[in-house]
Amino acid sequence: MTGAWRPRRMTSGASVRERGLAQAPARYFERLSGKVVSAFRDLVQDRGPVDLGRFEDVLRDAIDQRMGFAKGLLDSAKAMPTGSATTARNVISRSYYAMYHAGRAVQFAFSRADIDDHQAVASKLPDDFPESAHWRDRLKFWRIKRDKADYEPWIEPTDSFELLQPAALREASRFIEQCQSYLRERGMTNV
Repeated sequence: MTGAWRPRRMTSGASVRERGLAQAPARYFERLSGKVVSAFRDLVQDRGPVDLGRFEDVLRDAIDQRMGFAKGLLDSAKAMPTGSATTARNVISRSYYAMYHAGRAVQFAFSRADIDDHQAVASKLPDDFPESAHWRDRLKFWRIKRDKADYEPWIEPTDSFELLQPAALREASRFIEQCQSYLRERGMTNV
């Protein structure tokens, strides 16, 4: 039959149908990048046939790992001693990155796209995220402070990192808690 969808052979010799994957018209796959196809092939090779429920579990695992990474960064920031400008810079940097990765987890859960652009992570928080406009502004604020903390050897009077350190920890903690709650309420996390 002309134009009918036929499963292509995979490297293992088994067709898509034989591997237990849902039959789908080629049009669904033709728009996928090589990177996505490779990732999907790796998933199937690693976990075996993947149905929708199992695929959703894999996505939740990715979200959980990103949130775990965010929490680890925040824990590392909290464990740093206070008192020096260098330590305060590190706390601000780790606190920002904790927020950034938590925001990436939410963005991935919401859009199923892993957005790693710092500005996009802040600007594309879902509208139904609690205090989304506030957090968009705060992520932008802390990204600018992190840039200064990481890259500028001089300190402007308005950038007293030692004074910003407690606020960075407090806001990162609050943002991560809100991200975790948002994900839990929507069933997008396994923890």
